[in-house]
Amino acid sequence: MANVNIEDLELLALDIINELPEISEEHLQALRQNEMLQQLVEEQLELRGAIHSHLKEETHSEERKPELQVSRHPLKRYIGYALMAAAVFIGVLLLVVKPGQNEEQVFTAQDQKTEIILEPADGNNNEMTLTPKVKGQTANISLEDYRELLSNVPQAEKMTLDVPNGQSSNITLDDGTIVCLHPGSRLSFPVKFTSTERVVMLEGEAYFKVTHDTKRPFTVMTPEAETTVLGTEFNVKTSTSLTEVVLVEGKVSVKPKSGESTLMKPGEKISVANQQTSLEEIDITPYKFWGEGYLYFDNQTLGDIMKEIANNYNMTVEFHNQQQMNLRMRFFADRNQDVDAAIKRMNDMKKVVVMRKGNTIIVE
Repeated sequence: MANVNIEDLELLALDIINELPEISEEHLQALRQNEMLQQLVEEQLELRGAIHSHLKEETHSEERKPELQVSRHPLKRYIGYALMAAAVFIGVLLLVVKPGQNEEQVFTAQDQKTEIILEPADGNNNEMTLTPKVKGQTANISLEDYRELLSNVPQAEKMTLDVPNGQSSNITLDDGTIVCLHPGSRLSFPVKFTSTERVVMLEGEAYFKVTHDTKRPFTVMTPEAETTVLGTEFNVKTSTSLTEVVLVEGKVSVKPKSGESTLMKPGEKISVANQQTSLEEIDITPYKFWGEGYLYFDNQTLGDIMKEIANNYNMTVEFHNQQQMNLRMRFFADRNQDVDAAIKRMNDMKKVVVMRKGNTIIVE
């Protein structure tokens, strides 16, 4: 197909349309190998659709002269047939763009536990756990929830909240601070904060709404850095060798394991990797929306958007056209609703075709 010129492709597109709703294996193979051919067939169908609409308007006023309709518009019946066949062709496209060289898997569902677990971290391998009730995708855990758990293990001084991929959790700590944990995150915290400090340990990502207390700074410990505040809203994301802190409100001090502290202002993100820090200004809107229960993206690539959606629901995502991954768009969805609601919202925008097959999201 590489040496076929545009005129030959146009003729081939007409041949394919003439075959609808049946289509030969040879032409199916041609469609698989040539995106330009797919586009030409689509354009031909759209053109015939426009002609059909125009003819329909004209013939509507001549309903009392059926004999003229046939003589003036001999192609009307054929065009109408081609329009009905368009739906078949769309289905064909979904089949011919099969997984292969043009497919990209941007996120793979994790085969692991699916329950949010809160358990005492007493060092004695205590098996007492609390599995909170989940409404939608998020579990809201109150002080009363884990105090009830502690009634059975009064010796425990710390708790661990483990959130698997596909779910999220909001937990209220002893001082009233609310922590919104992303999927695949883990938070360790004391049952009761001391009189001088408030320290928690984070693996993964979380949005913090810290209760103001000038006498007791609040510190988030990660492998790369310590983030200390008195009372504010901020986001922390950590991995094996990277910690990112985004300040939404108030003031935050970020200190690498070895090095000097950096004082941040709202709208800034600091990254700490290998004890090196970098500071930049960013749009904090997505982080604020996360804290309120929404997935929000503005001028983000579809590839990045689908990664976040996949992580939120623990689903595999496949792109059957890699070019679609670079499409930039604005999108938001209630992360507490199921994945079908997010897919419907994406399809309603009419920029891409998204479907679900089992635990896989497919983007055409």
